[in-house]
Amino acid sequence: MKNRYKIMRESNMLDVRFLYDYALSKGLKRCDLQFFSQAFSFGNMNIEELLSNLDKEFDLTTLYSPDGRLISVV
Repeated sequence: MKNRYKIMRESNMLDVRFLYDYALSKGLKRCDLQFFSQAFSFGNMNIEELLSNLDKEFDLTTLYSPDGRLISVV
């Protein structure tokens, strides 16, 4: 799962399938992926906070350029 997360972070695009699989692994009751995607999209959540928490959980460090562009995930 860590490798999938790292690939998602490096692509700078949210992978809803990864987030769904991660949520299932943490105890989410199985639901339709489209429903999860819509709930995730319309939910009132802070994406930056979510990513920061996942970075910590997977023990990854993100490197950013001075203008805030993602350079690398290590």
